[in-house]
Amino acid sequence: MNIHENKSTNIDLENIDVLMTQYLETLNEKEKKAYSIAKSHLGSSFQLEKSNTFLQWKKEINAASYNLGSS
Repeated sequence: MNIHENKSTNIDLENIDVLMTQYLETLNEKEKKAYSIAKSHLGSSFQLEKSNTFLQWKKEINAASYNLGSS
C-alpha cells in the first residue's frame, strides 16, 4: 500500500465516524434502545456502519445532498 492509499483510508474512517455520530443523533428513544440492545447482545460483531438502518439513512443523506447540488 502506498502513502496515498493510507491517507485515503484514514479520511474514510474519520468520515464514517462523523456519519455514525450524526446518525446516532437522529435516533428516537425507541431506536436508541434497539441500538443499545443490539450492541450489548452482539458485542464486537455488531457494526453500526453495516446495519440496514444506517445504510438506508446514509443513502437518503447522499440523495438529499445530490439533489441540493443539482438545483
